[in-house]
Amino acid sequence: NFRKISDETISVWSEILKKIENSSLILKSSEFCSEEILMEKFKINGVNNKIKIFNKIDFKKKNDHLNLYKKVDLSLDTFPYNGVTTTFESLWMNVPVLVLKGFNFNSRCGESIIKNTKLDYFIAKNKTEYIEKALNLSQNKESLVMYRKKIYETILSSPLFDTRKFTQNFQNLLLKL
Repeated sequence: NFRKISDETISVWSEILKKIENSSLILKSSEFCSEEILMEKFKINGVNNKIKIFNKIDFKKKNDHLNLYKKVDLSLDTFPYNGVTTTFESLWMNVPVLVLKGFNFNSRCGESIIKNTKLDYFIAKNKTEYIEKALNLSQNKESLVMYRKKIYETILSSPLFDTRKFTQNFQNLLLKL
């Protein structure tokens, strides 16, 4: 959702794009928005040439949408309003998600998802650490590849993806009530 991309997020993402050679940022929203307004914000930060915006019409099938993750090395979460569905999709497709530690319910969704999947390295305490971790991962491809190899198995064993256990717990709670 492009409305989640705050000016603060654009500033941090732009800093990352400036510091990582040959980097680019892929954006795609499930909703229509003014690409011109969004691109103008990146232009002000001097990185508009590193941004690729896909239109929702380009992805008629769910597989087309999910296959876009194959072009992504690292997902950068928005803040203060985090992704939720996007975070789960990214992890499902073996792409780590870098999140910023939040300060209220809306801004802690990304942190909560990553914490429950035991991928704590991808939680940044502040914007400086967020940038540093993105830079570190871009310079340490082996580490990124190692994380990507184990994400899928890691998330499947997490409480967030254990639907059988969730269902059992939910059923037990209903019976208790």
